Amino acid sequence: MSVKQVFAPILGRNISFGRKHPAHKFSTQFHTYKMASLPIPPVSVDYTQKASLALSQVYLNDQLTLCAEIVDVYESVNTIDFKYYFENQDNIKVAKGKIQIGLLIGKDQLK
Repeated sequence: MSVKQVFAPILGRNISFGRKHPAHKFSTQFHTYKMASLPIPPVSVDYTQKASLALSQVYLNDQLTLCAEIVDVYESVNTIDFKYYFENQDNIKVAKGKIQIGLLIGKDQLK
């Protein structure tokens, strides 16, 4: 499909409608980048020792306490970020994390 051209008497030449063609074509392609050598991932990972340390501090009849604090509030998308941790009855932290919770109702409806 050709680009439409019209004569512009003020300029004394034809002008084209449409996009301007680039002065040079970009020849950058993915294969021209040198790929860094990445380490080969292990076939399997065993977290048994790390998990057993945390699980050794929690027993079946332990009383756990959830402690949480609000880190961020995003009013534009009605979400709240919390940091939390669990303590057992000996005040030892046995788990921790961060979670983002979306509100189903607006902030003004919480009152």
